[in-house]
Amino acid sequence: MAENPQTISILRLGFRPFFLLGGLYSALIVPLWILQFAGVYFHEGALTGMQWHLHEMLFGFFPAILTGFLFTAVHNWTKRPTPTGPLLLLFILVWLSGRVVVLLPYPVFAAVVDSAFLPIVALAIAVPILKSRNYRNLGVVMVVSLLGALNILFHLDALGLIALAPRQIPTLTFDLASLLMAIIAGRIIPIFTRNALSGSNPKRIPLIERIALGSLVAIFAADVIAPSGLPFGMFPLLLALAMIAHAIRLFLWDPLSTRSNPILWILPLSYLWIPIALALRLVTEFTPIVPTYLWFHAISVGAMAGLMLAMMTRTSLGHTGRPIKAGPMEIAIYTLVGLAALTRVVGPLVLPLEHMFWVVISGGLWSFAFLLYVVRYLPILTTPRSDV
Repeated sequence: MAENPQTISILRLGFRPFFLLGGLYSALIVPLWILQFAGVYFHEGALTGMQWHLHEMLFGFFPAILTGFLFTAVHNWTKRPTPTGPLLLLFILVWLSGRVVVLLPYPVFAAVVDSAFLPIVALAIAVPILKSRNYRNLGVVMVVSLLGALNILFHLDALGLIALAPRQIPTLTFDLASLLMAIIAGRIIPIFTRNALSGSNPKRIPLIERIALGSLVAIFAADVIAPSGLPFGMFPLLLALAMIAHAIRLFLWDPLSTRSNPILWILPLSYLWIPIALALRLVTEFTPIVPTYLWFHAISVGAMAGLMLAMMTRTSLGHTGRPIKAGPMEIAIYTLVGLAALTRVVGPLVLPLEHMFWVVISGGLWSFAFLLYVVRYLPILTTPRSDV
């Protein structure tokens, strides 16, 4: 569907402002976190240290990119409007307010303001989905709503009003992010591959699809009640089942056929980090040698950031009337985020005593990737479509 020509360019569709703001925010907060982690800088706000880092990556940066994507995708799925113009500006201001208040020393105020964003995003996408009877996409509304609930629980835990198990909220959030990525990737990767490459043969086997998605739902449910509450051995078996199912699913999509097309190969390459993360998590069930943060970063830096940048570049080109083709800047962006994932996950496994070194290198590569996106797409996202 066409953008609304009566609004200024950056407010014509959700991907324009939220991709730019989310990309810029991500490029800035990772170096700030590294300074805190190294003990060079400390800020006393509503959330501090590791709390702030986890919250802003999971409930600050991630929702910005997710909102930009969903406002655009739901607009296309339903053929009905999603927020644009002044209403879209209101959503931007709510998101920005959340980023500011967590830096202030007023945790209750921060919790109230910051917790408002995801519920209103869920409502904004639910309305066109329900009006168009596009019920198959209500699962996306549910995932966004659950993310909003987890954000509220994060704040309640930080305020000391509830007591959650250590890392339970990040674990559940990564579970949901994995499910959301699996749902969306399952729709777009085979289609994009088939449409762009005449010799490709991506397949979707219903049984594999059900096992892959169902296992992620089961993992989330198990993490809600805590894996220790399951019969002995069941949770590792569930992780193994999910890992195998997602590896098979990816293989069926014929990923090797995309190897000559960067704007395609970044999608399966990023998705590969989901079974890798599941494998790492499976290993952590048996040995403390592989710490939890490695599968966290396999999901966040490998899968999430890779798929985000893949869709951010693709959407930004396609929805502004430009050829969907990766140039040197896009290839650099994909390469940088891939190297960021490798150094953050593989580096500590190879040289665990050099942990700070890997944090700095990976963080620098991450920030450079998102900064390149902002530099490359700022003039594209702030001007009218090229084909009108």
